[in-house]
Amino acid sequence: MTLTWAQVIIVLLPVLVGAFIGIVPTLLVERAKQRAALRTRWDATIHTSCAQFAAAVRRILNLAEQFDHSTVDAERDDLLSKIRDEHTRLQLFMAEIRLLADVPVQLAARAALTHTFVLYLRLAGAAAAEEGTPVEARQRALASLFDFYRAVRVQLRVPDPQELAPMNPVPPSVSLPGTG
Repeated sequence: MTLTWAQVIIVLLPVLVGAFIGIVPTLLVERAKQRAALRTRWDATIHTSCAQFAAAVRRILNLAEQFDHSTVDAERDDLLSKIRDEHTRLQLFMAEIRLLADVPVQLAARAALTHTFVLYLRLAGAAAAEEGTPVEARQRALASLFDFYRAVRVQLRVPDPQELAPMNPVPPSVSLPGTG
C-alpha cells in the first residue's frame, strides 16, 4: 500500500497544527516570565537605592531639626558638618537613581537634593534671603521627599501610589489643642 502526498499531508497536518498551537503559548508564557523576572530584579535594586536616598534626606531633615534646637556653637558646627557629609552621600545615591530609575523619579530626587542643599545653606547662613527661613526650607525639603516617595511608588507599581500616611499621625484617642 502506497500513500499519496495528499494522504501524508492529511495525516501530518493535524500533528503540525497541534505542535504549533502548543508551542506558541509556551513561548509567550516564557517570554512574559522572563520579563517579569527582569523587572523584579531591577525593582529590588531601584527599591534599595531609593530607600537609601530617602533615608539620607530624612537624616538631613533630622539633623536640621537638631540644629534648630541647639544653642552651642561647637555643636551647631558639628551638625552642619554632618549635614554636609550626608548631602555628599545623597549625591552618590542620586547617581545610582539616575542610572536605574525612570525620569519622574530622577526629577523628584533632583528636587529633594536641591531643597536639602538650600536647607544646608540656610542653616549655614549662606543662602539668599529670598530662599526663605530654615523652617520654610525644611518644609520644602520634606515636601520634595514626599514627592519622591510618590514617584518611586508609581515606578514600583505600588497600589494607590499617591496615598501616603502623614509623617506624624495623631492617634484618634488624642485630641489636639483647640479641637475639642
